[in-house]
Amino acid sequence: MRVSKKSATALIAVLIAIALIYFALQKDKDEPEWQDTMSPYTVTDVIDGDTFTVSTGEKVRLIGIDTPEVHHSDEKRNVPFGEVASEYTRSLLLGKSVILEFDEERTDKYGRLLAYVYLEDGIFFNESLVRKGYARTMTIPPNVTYEKLLNKAEREAKRSGIGIWEDYENIFPK
Repeated sequence: MRVSKKSATALIAVLIAIALIYFALQKDKDEPEWQDTMSPYTVTDVIDGDTFTVSTGEKVRLIGIDTPEVHHSDEKRNVPFGEVASEYTRSLLLGKSVILEFDEERTDKYGRLLAYVYLEDGIFFNESLVRKGYARTMTIPPNVTYEKLLNKAEREAKRSGIGIWEDYENIFPK
């Protein structure tokens, strides 16, 4: 059976269209996925609940979340729960190997790497901080890959009244 040149061209066009649609849909994923391009880093210092340093000397800021302040220049914004969130991050990350996943923007205006972080056991750390009430969501486009997942975790933490949601107004003063 011979396939005409016109039919072959149409088939190739359809396959390319399917591939493009598939990859476009992957951008809207709701669940974290390991990627072969991810590399392990060792955490050498924890600055606060959402920022740490890795063995390359680079600072890493967790994407999509915000923990209470402990080192803010406006002293009124530093709150005791900030140290609680920092200690939780320190207990899980310091000295450990983590996997960083980057989104659209790799660094922020301060030169910090912007990343989603996975623990050695595969736990999505950004989401864990929110789900356990140590952080709130903070979406800054274009880094929005896990916005829906993080918002869902925040709703569950709020409903449970845990962590920052026990006394939100005092933890995040205006």
